[in-house]
Parts: sequence; structure tokens; C-alpha cells
Amino acid sequence: MKKILLRSGFVSFLFLFSSCVANLDRVRIDSYSLENVAFSGASKAKINLSIKVYNPTARKLTLEHAAFDVSGDGGVIARLHLMEAVEIPAESDGYHSLPVELNITNMLALLAGGMDLNNPPLDKLLLSGSLKVKAGMLSRTITVQNKTIGQLLKEL
Repeated sequence: MKKILLRSGFVSFLFLFSSCVANLDRVRIDSYSLENVAFSGASKAKINLSIKVYNPTARKLTLEHAAFDVSGDGGVIARLHLMEAVEIPAESDGYHSLPVELNITNMLALLAGGMDLNNPPLDKLLLSGSLKVKAGMLSRTITVQNKTIGQLLKEL
């Protein structure tokens, strides 16, 4: 009897788990833009990235962690990380602000590339790193290798 209950419970869990994963695949990011850039010193900036997220699932999503190396024409120029977790409500369609911090690690490459940090070329900078999204008990870590911000957000 115990074996039957355990098997039934395990099969039910697998079914629910797989349906949660399928539902997460319906979440999409429709657009993104840079809200503002605030410098604190020569090599550090706080940036608010605005994203429009469609979450048709019955679960709220939480972007718990994100950390990326940012590369330009001259190699890795900075490290970008999410400053605080961001929650996307269940069954929602709206804009959310991602507070990120940019630590410039190679000022010479940045200056040589002539990059304007007040209006960075988001679709030319490459990201490599990872982010973690949680939906209830389910979490997914996504590893990224040399993708633009636009490519990354479209693939989430």
C-alpha cells in the first residue's frame, strides 16, 4: 500500500512539475529600455532597466539573481549584477524596473571603444554569466554566453 501511495505521489509530482515548466515557457518579455543611469564615482553606475513582462501563469515569478561580465570591442569592460530581487505578479502584463549595478573593470577598453555610458549601446554589448528565476518551488538558472541584452531577454 505504501509503495502504491509513494508511486502515485511521485507521478503526481512529476505531472505538476512538468506542467509548471511548460507554463513558464509561456512567459515572455516584450520590450526593454534604459530608464536612467546614476554614477557613483568613476567606475560604478546604478542603472534601472525597464522590461515589459507578460506572465500568464498562476505563479508569481521572482528574478533572484543575475550577474554578468559585459564585453565590448576591447574584451570584458565591466561586471553587471542585479541589486535586489524583482517580483513579477501572477497573471500580469506590465513594466518592471530591474535595478542593476555596473562596475567598470577595464576603463581603458571602455574609453578606447568610445562608449557613452549615459546612452550605452545595449544591443552591441555582450553578456556572459547567469541569472536565476523562481516560480513557487520551481527555480531555473539560466547560463548565458556572449549574448546581447536583447537576445537574452527574448530567450528567457
